[in-house]
Amino acid sequence: MGIMQTDEWLLDSYDDPISLCKRLKPYFQDSSPQDIHYYLTSNGMYHRPASENKDMVDKMHHQHVWKIVDEQRKHLQKLWEGPDVPIFIFPADPQNRMIQRDFHGKAGITFPDKIFLFVSDYNEKEDIQALFTHEYNHVCRMKLFFKKTKRITA
Repeated sequence: MGIMQTDEWLLDSYDDPISLCKRLKPYFQDSSPQDIHYYLTSNGMYHRPASENKDMVDKMHHQHVWKIVDEQRKHLQKLWEGPDVPIFIFPADPQNRMIQRDFHGKAGITFPDKIFLFVSDYNEKEDIQALFTHEYNHVCRMKLFFKKTKRITA
């Protein structure tokens, strides 16, 4: 799976986050696009379309955010023998004071089968790598935990 082309999605649907979340529906089988949007925005994804926020996507693209994450994914996947899961990258909510202040403009959510990263246009390469490393570690631990659980109960 690897890095999903959310930069292209954002360019097409930035002003309509619900439409954007429709693309995520296959990854959340029992959830509506509205539910997906609510969950992701509750955990750090932008939710208020604004003209200055669209500039954020351009800045993230010029900072090679998707390339940075993909290179780190390849490195860690090989190093840790980790799973290949889809990775979704979206702008962080610039209005969320907790994310901006306490988490330095970045956040992530990890599921056993997917990762979401929320970054700001001012995050440095090392910040993005650290965020992905943290979230990918969760995926690897979940994979290991679920394998052990299956062995115990089988």
